[in-house]
Parts: sequence; C-alpha cells; structure tokens
Amino acid sequence: MKSKRMLRYILIFVLLTLLNVGCKLDHGTNIETIVLNGERKQVNITHKELDSLTVLLDDSFIYMNVGLNGMASGATYYRHYFDNDNVVEIGTINNFLVGTRFVALVDNVLFFHVGIVSDNITGFDTVLYGIDLNTNQLRAYSKDLEAAPITADYRYNGKLISLMRGNTNDTSNIIRFWFKLYDAKTDTIEKKQEWTYNRENKKGTVILDFCIDDGKIYTLFQNGNGSGNLITSIKVFDGSMNLLQTIGIDQVYDYIMSSAGGQIVVFGDFIFMSNYSNDGLIGKIENGTVSPLFKSRELELANNQFKYDIPVFYIRRTNKGYLLDIHNKSLKEFSLEMPTGYYITYALSANNGFLLLLRAEGKNDIVYLYRY
Repeated sequence: MKSKRMLRYILIFVLLTLLNVGCKLDHGTNIETIVLNGERKQVNITHKELDSLTVLLDDSFIYMNVGLNGMASGATYYRHYFDNDNVVEIGTINNFLVGTRFVALVDNVLFFHVGIVSDNITGFDTVLYGIDLNTNQLRAYSKDLEAAPITADYRYNGKLISLMRGNTNDTSNIIRFWFKLYDAKTDTIEKKQEWTYNRENKKGTVILDFCIDDGKIYTLFQNGNGSGNLITSIKVFDGSMNLLQTIGIDQVYDYIMSSAGGQIVVFGDFIFMSNYSNDGLIGKIENGTVSPLFKSRELELANNQFKYDIPVFYIRRTNKGYLLDIHNKSLKEFSLEMPTGYYITYALSANNGFLLLLRAEGKNDIVYLYRY
C-alpha cells in the first residue's frame, strides 16, 4: 500500500513533508474559532482505503481506488449514495499512471484528464475522460497530446475549458500554451489564444495554471524577456481573451514561487494559491495585488464543483479546518473531533456541506459528511 501511494506522489511531483506543520497570519488577520453547527454523519464506506475523492454531489460522492500492476495500474471509480450506502462501480481506466483532482462538471458529465501508459510503454499519454452522472458510465473522449495529466479543467459558458501545453515538435525549444474549449454536445473544439516560450533564448510566456471565477479567466502568468528571470503575475481575461487586469503577486512571491506553482483558485476578492512543496496561502486581491491573509504548510482547498459561497480549507495530517466567508470577509477556524490517531487527508465541498477523508496508520479509512 505504501508503494502505491509513493508512486502516485512521485508522478505528480508532490513532496510530502510530514512534520513541522506551521501557520502564519498576515496583515492583522483575525481568525475566529468556532464550533461547527449542523449534521455530521459517518459514511459506511465499502473499501478499507480510498485513494482519492473525486467529487461531492447532493446525493452521493465519487471516489477512485488504484490497483498496481508493475509500473502501470488500473484506476476504478465508484459512486457512493448517501441515502442507502449503495456503491456503484462506474468503470476502470487501465494503464493508469497519474490523475488530477481538478475535475469539471458540464451538463451532468464529470470531465477530467489522466495520464496513462503510452502504447510504446516509453512515456505516457494524456486522455480526457468523462463520467456521465445520469448513467454512471465512464468513457474516454479524446487523447490530448498537449495536455498535462495534472491540468485543471473548468466549466466555462457551458463548455469544458482546459489548458494545453507542449512543444511545437519533438526537438523544438518552443513551448506552446493555449486554451481548449470543448463542446461535448457537438464534439467540437475551439482554440482560445496562444502563447509561446523559447527555452533557448528565455523569451516568451509561460502559463502555470488558471481558474475561472465570475465568467473571467485568471491565469498564473510568467513573462520572460531573455534575461533568464521570469516576471510572474496574475492576468485576467474575458471570454474573448481581452486583458482585463494584471494582479501583482510581489507580496506572496517568495512564499509561493519558492517551488513550482501548483494551483490558483479565485473566489471574488479572495484567492487560494499553493505550490508543489505543499505551501498554501489564502490571500486578498486589493489595489491590484495579492495580500497574504493566512498561510500554512499543508494548507489545502476542499474542491467544489459548484460555487464557492463559503470556501472550505483544511490542513492535511491535522484536525483543523477553516471557513472563508467571502461576503462578510472573515476567516473562521474549527477543530474536528475524530477518533484517536486519525487526521484529515483529503476533503471536498459543496454548497451545503463538505466531505472529509480521515486516515490513521494501520486502521481503515473513515469518511465524514458534514451538512450545514
């Protein structure tokens, strides 16, 4: 079991640091400690361990388990219904190498990219998959040669938007970045914008990550002028790729960009940023820049496929969580009661609650559902 986890972490370039979890408040941020109100239910899960949570829905949640077979593996997806604890096996992706936790719900189909062992077994291919929530069926939609398996996918104007990146050919120093809009109803693709970066002369643009909020496209944007130093900012575009705003990140650059940037998610005037060294940060967007509010090792955002009315955060390998009230502009901390030895390893959120995956050495996993 440990070798299975290690392989997955290496493949997505995540360095786990198990000790010295610390947090820091900035700019006079006040955090109110609260007791969570509402219903807590322990879900009667079928498997002793869940490898990954995929999405939280009103009536169920979807998770994934991986079975290793040498370097390749099969990833099987399941849907667990809350009312009767019925578990439906959705399907298996063979030759699975690495998947993303960033999924997009479009017209009741859950889209996501995964990396699978290529036909010649010398590398991997990135494939777009979808789970039809009406039929609980899994299917492969397309092989995306210019998509990274850990790319983020979002719903945008009723379509799927994904960040593509790749060399213009196998020997080229030119890397392309562009957005793909996929319409599953018509099986058509629309290309949005294109940027290039020359690795030889260090000129051009690199897009590290992106997100969607309020109909706008937020990009973690790096520009090289040939000096070798990349200028990093967040650039905001509309649907026609007109530049609306440039947001500076000077106040958080040293903390987040000390390692490769991994994720940005914007909700109104607030932002979550993280890197592949497991540093997380909640910031406020004001006066054209990101000001840090709270940062911590292992700080994670509970992904939400709907709207982040109240974003939920947690610190991995602890019992601590945080609620960000974006309307009242306040951050609240809560500590969860859990069995001895257990800690939070993963979480998902929805409009009316969140789901926690708890783990302890030598014990079966536990899943809690909290309803507001």
